[in-house]
Amino acid sequence: MAVLRRRKCRVRSGALVITLAALAIAPPRPAHASTEPKCRGLKITEFLAYLQTEAGIEFDISPKIAEEEGMSMEQLIGRAQGLWEGATQFEYARALRDENPTVEEGAGGGGGTDGGEDDDDVGPVTYPYIVCSNDDDEDGVAQWDAAVGSAPAQRKPSGFERRQVIKDAIVSATTATGSTFDGGSAAMKDVFNARGTFCVIASLPGSVAQAIEFDTCVVQPMFLATKLGAGTVSLAVAIVNAYANGTKYELDDADDVSALIEEHAAPREVDSNGDGDTTAEDKAFPGLTVSLCPGFLSSDDVFSSVMKKQEKVDKIMTRWLLSKTAEGGESTSHIRSNTFWTGGNADNTTTRRGKFWNEVLDRVSETDVCANTFKKRLSWTIEPGIGENAFTNLHVTYNNSGASSTDNDCVLAMIAGISINPDICFFELNLEKRPQSDGLHRPNADWMVQSYVYQARPFFDVGLDGTGVVAAVSDTGLDVNNCYFWDKSNEVGKSHRKIISYNVFNGDDSDYQGGHGSHVCGLLAGKKASDGVTVDDDGQGDGIAPGAKIAFVDTTVGKDGYNYPSDTELLNAGREGVDDADKARI
Repeated sequence: MAVLRRRKCRVRSGALVITLAALAIAPPRPAHASTEPKCRGLKITEFLAYLQTEAGIEFDISPKIAEEEGMSMEQLIGRAQGLWEGATQFEYARALRDENPTVEEGAGGGGGTDGGEDDDDVGPVTYPYIVCSNDDDEDGVAQWDAAVGSAPAQRKPSGFERRQVIKDAIVSATTATGSTFDGGSAAMKDVFNARGTFCVIASLPGSVAQAIEFDTCVVQPMFLATKLGAGTVSLAVAIVNAYANGTKYELDDADDVSALIEEHAAPREVDSNGDGDTTAEDKAFPGLTVSLCPGFLSSDDVFSSVMKKQEKVDKIMTRWLLSKTAEGGESTSHIRSNTFWTGGNADNTTTRRGKFWNEVLDRVSETDVCANTFKKRLSWTIEPGIGENAFTNLHVTYNNSGASSTDNDCVLAMIAGISINPDICFFELNLEKRPQSDGLHRPNADWMVQSYVYQARPFFDVGLDGTGVVAAVSDTGLDVNNCYFWDKSNEVGKSHRKIISYNVFNGDDSDYQGGHGSHVCGLLAGKKASDGVTVDDDGQGDGIAPGAKIAFVDTTVGKDGYNYPSDTELLNAGREGVDDADKARI
């Protein structure tokens, strides 16, 4: 998932103790959905098309496995679908069990509370769901008639329209169930919008999720396999296997990741004697990002001080992530009973990854075996996400200098423990994000703007691509050296291939890493030229008007705060000191 970058504040970590039980929830009582969900769930093949996670590997979907087991891909997918449906039912049962826990039980893993008397979280426990409006019919997708030059008589609803339908359905489901949950305030994070399909993530009580109903509705509970970013486990295991003190795991379900290890796990140089001479140790473990579900910070928190946010996060982390201890027995029993592969699959059918999770939990099953690892080797920072369409992220750093095999095993077990918590929606290694070339991502923008008919670009067809147009943009900054704007031969100005002016006013002359301004300008008018001279044909980040130029106004210093120019200065950007034909008109 893309990480929304905002101001960071530090979470106290010096006196925090983690046990695996802190990352899990109470063992489930036998529980079954009291009613069948009104909406169907996602098929595993649909999910794999919409989001990039570990789900394909978790459920053994790969040509390599099909060949090894003498199965066709159709047979393999059929088996995976059966397991997927079992995991879906298991997660619904967890949500219903925890929706209204007794006073004695407390909200063991839902809603981020532990039932403490000073807890300010109210209402039923919620779990994360992917809720979609889906009428994507590959055989019936409306296509632009190039010969006639017109769209079909009836277009599909837009993502905005579908979002409102989902919102209204949540409110209706809340009313129908009599839940005390505030359906009207349910936060929704947009995660997919293309070809007749629009999906959000929303944290809902299980009964409300089951009661959602509208034409073309799809509701899918999220669980371990849907929360792990693509490559997270494969790369983490490969790195641990490479450590001198690492326990060797057999995980043959992934491609060779040696190149990724070299790229993302830098060698650690250590001066053990304090004499300035360093020696190479095991590579540093990549940072990890835990994305908390939508609505974690309410709109009221926008006006709170950083300290208030800090106190809230410290309390929640302390209760459900850091401070609990195992109540007897093995420290992983709670994780096992709340993970489908280890506690919910009645016929014991599993996958290669399912066996892996069993092995990991076996290795750290002794009570409090990981407490020292989590207390001394993990540090946390928080990246607040304000608003319903933003994730709040916890960034976790693992100091593996001198780590033992148990330390490494505990970090792998932590992935399973964190992922089953219902307040958490995604968990991934901090790897460099690369543009995708599958036709389902950036290329959507231009056809959706031009026709809202899949892959139909009538403006481009007649040569309208923004050439000759200048658009003024005011934002955080613009990376003029990015390949989508870079001009090797010309300075910013009339002759520059993309940027005719860069007005600083009260900002600075750059953008921060992952900055909003560069993203917006790229979406609007970016055109890739890897060498700064000749435009490329493979620009997956090309904008919706790739021929246009930009007059930019930088209103931000670094990442902190906006310094707006006067209305006159802002509106005259790109219009002063240039010929009439070259003036910004957008």
